Amino acid sequence: MAEVLPKLTATGHSECGRARATVGHGCALTELWLDWDRLRADLELRRGPRNELVGAEHLARIIESAVVAAIRKLLVAVNDAFHKPAPSRADLENRYYDEYWALPEHMRPDTVDEHIRERTRAEGPRATAERQRESDERAARERIARALVALPSDPREILRSDPGVVLTPQVVEAEERAARTLERLRRIDTTAVKFVGTDDERSPSVVVTTDYSAPFSLWLHPGVFARVGSRLDRVVPMCAAKAQAKFSELVEGPQDGKAM
Repeated sequence: MAEVLPKLTATGHSECGRARATVGHGCALTELWLDWDRLRADLELRRGPRNELVGAEHLARIIESAVVAAIRKLLVAVNDAFHKPAPSRADLENRYYDEYWALPEHMRPDTVDEHIRERTRAEGPRATAERQRESDERAARERIARALVALPSDPREILRSDPGVVLTPQVVEAEERAARTLERLRRIDTTAVKFVGTDDERSPSVVVTTDYSAPFSLWLHPGVFARVGSRLDRVVPMCAAKAQAKFSELVEGPQDGKAM
């Protein structure tokens, strides 16, 4: 898993097809593609009921939808990495074929084809892609919930070992790091904490926010078309990386490895 998970990526598209996002390990936004000329022509001068510019808000929602679609695909890919995917119809039929000939002769149906038909009917209809995605996401959430419940209530329990067991320095270091991480997690108020990345602290044009309820939220200044322009495909991932770095520091500690 340590080798597989960092290599997983997923790409999502907005419904209009004018934004495409790719996310990688930790749901980091690694690439953003925008059909800039068409988006700018459609949205730059769009105004709301009070004659206010609203094109940037529409653009933010378009980008968000592409990123969230990519994150959903990545979570399914991560989920699949932890278990074998559902067997194909051909795989099942091969299994039922072998199963037929493994049965005692007096228990076999008249023909192998009949056995395969009976077993296929008992299996039921295959889930649609959407239902399979929902099932995978639900299974992933349940596994995460079980893992969290299994964590020791006292981080110091991680550091306790059986009498007489000699641990290598690497194992000791890993256990100490895990204990520090768990202690930080215990202190996090998941309902209030937010991680923000901006292109300019004083007068931002792009603000990316991530928290425990939304992995990616985007705000764009009403004048973003003139301020940032076609550089948006580079600026948004940069701001997302800043927000993610703040999240990583909160959970994992400063980069120098010292405890918070």
